[in-house]
Amino acid sequence: MLRILKTHLTVSIREKTAMFWTLAFPLLLVTMYHFAFGGIYESDRMHGLKAAVVQDGEQQEAFAGYLDSFDEENLKVLYLQEEEAKEALKDGSVDGIFFCADEISLTVEETGISQSILQQILDSYLKSQYMAGGIAAHHPENLEKAMETMAGYESGVRQVTMGMKDLDQTQSYFYAAIAMTCMFGSFLSMYATVGVQANTSPLGARMASGCMKRWKGILASLLTGWILAFGEILILLFYIQMVLKDLDFRGAWGKILLIGVVGTFAASSLGMATGTIGKFSENTKNGILVCTSLVLSFLADLMNTGVKYFVEQRLPFFNRINPAALISDALYSVLIYEDGERYLRCLLCLAGVGAVLLCAAVLSMRRMRYDSI
Repeated sequence: MLRILKTHLTVSIREKTAMFWTLAFPLLLVTMYHFAFGGIYESDRMHGLKAAVVQDGEQQEAFAGYLDSFDEENLKVLYLQEEEAKEALKDGSVDGIFFCADEISLTVEETGISQSILQQILDSYLKSQYMAGGIAAHHPENLEKAMETMAGYESGVRQVTMGMKDLDQTQSYFYAAIAMTCMFGSFLSMYATVGVQANTSPLGARMASGCMKRWKGILASLLTGWILAFGEILILLFYIQMVLKDLDFRGAWGKILLIGVVGTFAASSLGMATGTIGKFSENTKNGILVCTSLVLSFLADLMNTGVKYFVEQRLPFFNRINPAALISDALYSVLIYEDGERYLRCLLCLAGVGAVLLCAAVLSMRRMRYDSI
């Protein structure tokens, strides 16, 4: 049995076309993702704001105290002369200028997230000022209590993701690429399965006419594709983690590797099932498998993020039987949400899909008869 497995592995590794699409192409794809998306999330993330304040009016002390109440990491305030402030705004050293005259105003050079936040800061101050003025005019006895309440105001909303990790939308492409690599591992088991069938391969005809038991050929086909596919997943994960550094698997390697084991098992079973379809040629079966793998990967957000969510809204059951979507969801549950229940569900669904496909392939191969060969 070990000799048969070794032979299958050697033959599969020598398939240059299969090795390119199952190993080299995924590496090239994630490299392209790295240069296309790398740094986008960091550049869009909100960093500390910088604002210049030009003091010239009655409002300067009160407004200055209001600005100083902000954490310096979130809002850095520079008190400058008018000409210095305008020069700083022009060269981008500050995001806006607050002019503290009889009325407080904001001047910006362009529109964006930073400028919108500065405008909200100013609006919040003006609303509080208006409220305090109204209370002083109509209910002066409550002014002190109202000022204490406004001074102690804090937002009760804190925006985080589950697991306290940042959700980078570009990561979905890397998760889908990992899922696609698992799916492409089905090519290897398909080639191995075709190779042991007497009606599709001369080598299979010789093996069928010999003394090798059929179960050994079936098992060798599965293990060949499974071992090689898992090895390619290891190479891809190492490349993403250590070379590109686009994903961080630290502390989750065990769960990630288990996803690779179960995911490549499901893909290998798909390859075996495809390899046993009728008496089609190897090229025809390869074409069927390419289309199937790419469609399933597309529905797992490989080409466009949001497709998987669209399917989840319209046809959630399909995401439970799509191996690529299950692999992607399992990665999300480990690296983003830290949802053990969802992770276990994805693995069980993957194992179930793989078991069904494997049973179909085994039953199909057991029914094959070659008396006319």
